[in-house]
Amino acid sequence: MVNESYAKAAEVIEGFWGRFGVPVFREGSVPRGFERPCIVFSHAMGSCFAEMNESAALVNFAESEANRLIGRIAAAIPEEGKILPIGLNDGVAWLNRATTFVKRRRGTDNLAVVYEVGYTVGVYC
Repeated sequence: MVNESYAKAAEVIEGFWGRFGVPVFREGSVPRGFERPCIVFSHAMGSCFAEMNESAALVNFAESEANRLIGRIAAAIPEEGKILPIGLNDGVAWLNRATTFVKRRRGTDNLAVVYEVGYTVGVYC
């Protein structure tokens, strides 16, 4: 049940990132040669009632587009966190902003700006 809940939580978190209207990939699954703006997120397997530090990278965005998207993400993960139901009997995932919520990770070229959005996720099943 625990592993099943975590697998469902990963799908729910992917759905959360997918609501922003750009392609979303789990870390390590970006197709080779993909150069369009996208969100690449991490999700580690853990145990119920434990919080994991995670991140999502905004890749290949122009700086102005990245800033607009960061504003939308900040609104979607308020200061008090965001609860995402996993399923009828599988509990919830609780997303919170990390201490450093947004940082420029690398890149200085305006067409390859990479920002990292830090968050924690707790799965309560």
